[in-house]
Amino acid sequence: MQKDPEKNSLLSHLLADRRYAAMLGLGFSAGIPYLLVYSTQSAWLSEAKVPIETIGLMSEFTIAYKFKFIWAPFLDRYDAPIFGALLGRRRGWIVVSQLAVMLALAGVAFGDPAYWIAYTAAFSIALGVAGATQDITIDGWRITSVPVAKQSVMTAISEMGYRVGTLAAGAGALLLSALFTGMAIRVWRDDSDRSARRMFAFSLLYLLLIFSLLLVDHLSGGRR
Repeated sequence: MQKDPEKNSLLSHLLADRRYAAMLGLGFSAGIPYLLVYSTQSAWLSEAKVPIETIGLMSEFTIAYKFKFIWAPFLDRYDAPIFGALLGRRRGWIVVSQLAVMLALAGVAFGDPAYWIAYTAAFSIALGVAGATQDITIDGWRITSVPVAKQSVMTAISEMGYRVGTLAAGAGALLLSALFTGMAIRVWRDDSDRSARRMFAFSLLYLLLIFSLLLVDHLSGGRR
């Protein structure tokens, strides 16, 4: 008997369990910080005439992703401040990590690597640590939020969102640069700070992504 393709479509899964939709948004948010630190920021540093050896060194700030297993047990054992009591342990840490990513992105955006590279480096390290922490918390929520039978679909949707997030942080960031250049609002000194504007735009985007996490608290029922 041939299966109905509509019952096996991505949309049918998203409608059947709205935690899948939340996982898509969380996967997207997880894909943004890594590529911004590893790749997109290098283009900005190059525009600022930062020496090539410094750019190469700063691309290694993603090393936090390789050592995130060190503080993962802490996140699994203890509640997040304030948000842990409101949303539960895992969702609380997700909100905290996303807020940290947002603040780190804003910090990078307001820096000027051409004149003060140490400032940009400090916030880039913070962005790497916050992004790695976000990965830990999102993976923890993904594993515990649905039964084993739904894990394969949950993982696939998470990976899909992650890939779209990396695409947005790469090619999408360049498109945002062009968009912000044409806007009448001037936050920075001149039109040459397009890369800083795209970093700031991504920090604002995280405000929307946090709402998707808060929505999960209502949709999934219970607190994890």
